[in-house]
Amino acid sequence: MPFFALACLNISGVNADILSTTPENYSPVSVPSVTIKVPNDPGILRTTKEGMIRDLGTLDKWDSFYRDNVQVNYAVRSEDANESEFTVHARVSNGTTGSGVKYSVGFKVAENGMGAYSVTYTPLNRGTYQQGLFGKFSVPNFTDNDLMSYLRSGGLRYKFEVNTPYPTDSVFANFERLANPRDFQYGQTDPVTGKIFKKRFQIPYGASQINFTLEAYPYRNGSKAVVYTIVPATETAPGEVDYAVILSDVKHILEKIAQD
Repeated sequence: MPFFALACLNISGVNADILSTTPENYSPVSVPSVTIKVPNDPGILRTTKEGMIRDLGTLDKWDSFYRDNVQVNYAVRSEDANESEFTVHARVSNGTTGSGVKYSVGFKVAENGMGAYSVTYTPLNRGTYQQGLFGKFSVPNFTDNDLMSYLRSGGLRYKFEVNTPYPTDSVFANFERLANPRDFQYGQTDPVTGKIFKKRFQIPYGASQINFTLEAYPYRNGSKAVVYTIVPATETAPGEVDYAVILSDVKHILEKIAQD
């Protein structure tokens, strides 16, 4: 059964309204807006495939677990987007019936000049639903805080380039020593480039972690380190994510590692 229940079927004579994912009522929420500022930076890897609003998107979540020997699916995704609003839908189900939470979220894009822009997300309403007649699933515990974390989950795809006077093997050795490497025996697809890498690195940034892949090439009398990553949307001030600040911070960290 697809994520969206079809609302016009009859199942054993029972109208499929019992499978509707439309909340019976929405209640306004009092959740502060968050504004994400995006600079006009040549390192941003522009995408129309993943971005819901220009370069920004959300990271849909899918999971499954067993409850009383029954497999339960859990998902959080964005849907029903238009020019000013979209829905965030958190749902648990057995593959057919389930329950869910829906938030309607407004957004507004502002042009900040020279190609920079900002997007302000404003949560508007919250509603819940439970499908079926008997043994209904409890509504998932998807809170206002979970919503705000989800709205910041997509990050920004970025390519950092750092020049160093050291040869490529020394650059890789620096990252092995000062970042947290993770090996993949058979390789894994990098979500930014689509290339297969056998190693990924991780560095802390604020309360988040930055995962990245690394390439290094001979360049002039040294080498050039090229880092591909999805930079998380970390608050730089209450209710604000300024990627100009974040990108500058992260590049400084990478430069210190590459040039150590």
